[in-house]
Formats: sequence, C-alpha cells, structure tokens
Amino acid sequence: MNILRFKKLFIFSLTTIVISTSSPFIPHYSLGQEMIFPANFSEEYFEKLDPNSLENIYRNEKLNFEIRYPEEWTYFVDEHQYTNYITFSSRPLSDPKMSPRIADGEAKVEVYVLKNESLKDISTWVEEFIENDPFKPEVKNSWNLVVEREKAILHKLNTAGMDYYVAYVPYNDKVLLFIGPTVNNKYALNFLQMLKSFNA
Repeated sequence: MNILRFKKLFIFSLTTIVISTSSPFIPHYSLGQEMIFPANFSEEYFEKLDPNSLENIYRNEKLNFEIRYPEEWTYFVDEHQYTNYITFSSRPLSDPKMSPRIADGEAKVEVYVLKNESLKDISTWVEEFIENDPFKPEVKNSWNLVVEREKAILHKLNTAGMDYYVAYVPYNDKVLLFIGPTVNNKYALNFLQMLKSFNA
C-alpha cells in the first residue's frame, strides 16, 4: 500500500476511534535501513540499558515528566482536545503534524498521552486499545518491562506490512504511548533508551 494513501486512510479512520473510544491514535511511520535493535532483546537487556548517554532532556511541566532524547534531535509538542503528543525527530520537521514520512535512514519517536480514567491495569488497557484499532495490528512479539517502577508493555506490531515498536507506559490516570521506528531503523536502540529514560 502506498504510504501516503495509508496515512490518509488512517487519519480518516481516526475520526471513528475518537468518537467511539475517546482514545485517538495517529502514528507516523518512519523508514530506515540498518537494524541495530538487539536480536536477543529481553526484559533483562532492557533493565541494563543506560539512558544517560542521551544528552538532551524534554520536560513536560504540565504533566510533570521527563524524557531524554539524542543530541541534535528536535521535538514538537501538539496539544488539542483529543490528543496530546510529542514528536521527537532525528532531523527537523517543517510540518510534523502533516508529514506522512521522513527521509530514509531517519526516524521519529512519538509519545502520545492518552486517557485511562477508569484506571484499568495496563494489560487490559492495551488489549482494548488494540481491539479498537481499525487496522487490527498483528502483535508479533510482546515483552513485559518496568518503566519508572511501573509495569509497562512493549510490542512489535505489524500494520500494512510494516513492523514497528510500540510501548505502553501507565502514568497516573493516563497511558503514555511510545511509538518507535520500524524494526530495521538505525535509531531503534535510541527508542529503547528514550523509553527507559521516562522519569516522573
């Protein structure tokens, strides 16, 4: 499927999710060439990651959390009625809300702040979230992680022929959705470090 057509179709389908679930989700997919995500990735590997090599720190004063990100990356914050999200990019984006993709070899990591007002456990929340996704992504792998002393979930998903990473981190009455690069992107390891760096 053409990536631009896929993007337009997904944005159209988003309207249905917003109305029916109040949990909108607008992923932007990035394409890359190299694969450095560890083939033997495990919960133990994640625990040993050191995120402090990421020099920049994004601070969200409103929700009181921090995320580290790589030097020379940029970020963009979007807040509106349905979704708050932060886009971290390995190169500047002229219009991060509308760009269907970025250059090969580059990457975006997006963090969506979604509601969990009924305080469902993260496993239940994730299961319902995927069920409501109009594209019905295939869960190809799943790991239980600990992020900021809370149980979190990392998935490798496949949608429209693309494998990519998504992490779900509970935070008070919300869930932070970390959308990673495609699995063959050279910044996949940075995505893990950014996830590990989440600090409330």
